[in-house]
Amino acid sequence: MSIAEGNSCTEENSKLYSVTENVVNTMEALSLVSFPAKETLIKSIYIHLIDYKLK
Repeated sequence: MSIAEGNSCTEENSKLYSVTENVVNTMEALSLVSFPAKETLIKSIYIHLIDYKLK
């Protein structure tokens, strides 16, 4: 189950979430653009990756 369903993350999922945060932060820094809803973006990408990983 995923973070979207309200379950706590496993260690592996926690690492994936951290990587997702790093990717978004790096994109923000390299593009010199500030994402107004950064936390929502991070969660959306993370959920997408978790769903993809489960398939």
